[in-house]
Amino acid sequence: MKKHFIILFFSLIIISAYTAETWLSAEYQYGFSFLKGEDLSYESHPDKKAFRVSGHGFNIKTYVFWNNQNIGLFIKTSLDLPYFYNTYNQNYYRHYIGIPLSFGTGVGFRHVLSEKSNIHYAVGLDLNFNLFFTKLKDSNFPKFNTKIYSHQVTFRLISDIGYKYNINNNIYLNTGANLNFAFAKHIKQSSKSDLNNNITSKWAKGFFSFEFLPYFGIGFIINSR
Repeated sequence: MKKHFIILFFSLIIISAYTAETWLSAEYQYGFSFLKGEDLSYESHPDKKAFRVSGHGFNIKTYVFWNNQNIGLFIKTSLDLPYFYNTYNQNYYRHYIGIPLSFGTGVGFRHVLSEKSNIHYAVGLDLNFNLFFTKLKDSNFPKFNTKIYSHQVTFRLISDIGYKYNINNNIYLNTGANLNFAFAKHIKQSSKSDLNNNITSKWAKGFFSFEFLPYFGIGFIINSR
């Protein structure tokens, strides 16, 4: 299902580039997030809360408008910078990697301010995929050495508001903010050691999150009319 979703997602981008006025931009984002509910940690519980100043990553964002209309299609792909954590001491070693990736689509709007500038905004839904790998080693108790594979799928309501300035007929600069509201999350985790193998698969209880991610970027106008 994930494979079919990704193929459909990128097919929309390719088709739109040849049939309408398309804005295609690459952006860097950084902001903060608030989370509530269960996650992958062992001390997780439905009332757990966290505030993070993070969320740095990149977006590939597309707005598509047909027949000179001011309402069209909005498509976004986001890749947060991967997490890499290593913990060492004399007897203990921990290695942690996380890769967050999301795909979203919705309705986009534009408001023309002048010949060179626009305000654009959008609302839609996306799926956020988080893949994690953790490796734990303890030289004193090698039987407790563990490998943990985890992934999360989060369902979110996404929105975008930004300002676009055309350098020329084909290139523009843009800045704005992404706001994401997550309302459901599925967690799956498997751990393997010499002592046991465990698999956990469940919907996170009490889950909710909010992200505010300002961005800036550069874009290209394709097939402008």
